[in-house]
Amino acid sequence: MIVSQQRSGLHFGISGQIIREYMAVATRPVEANGLGLSPNDTIHNADEFRKWLLFFAETEAVSNKLRLLTINYRLSGARIHDANVAATMLAHGLSKIVTENSGDFSDLSEVQTFTLPEINKIVTSSS
Repeated sequence: MIVSQQRSGLHFGISGQIIREYMAVATRPVEANGLGLSPNDTIHNADEFRKWLLFFAETEAVSNKLRLLTINYRLSGARIHDANVAATMLAHGLSKIVTENSGDFSDLSEVQTFTLPEINKIVTSSS
């Protein structure tokens, strides 16, 4: 989940890639480390995410930022997927992400990671 901090506080966002990755895991069978949801339930959930989260599009600027991150950090293989999430954030002027996989972004100095418990502390302490 991408975090946008504007004057009015924290705003949570999502990108097309995050929705695609959710849909892939959600429709995968439970025995294959998925959620085992039907395509219809998965689409319904994705639609609900879109109602509550800002959507950050994968634009040409995102593609250009991905290119720079790939070159600057010498990324390859599956790391490109994580770099694309970071590129989407950075192209939209964002630097914070909520993730349970902080290691995926550990070498990208422009990205600040938070776990769900960490972001919960921030949200509850500011209310």
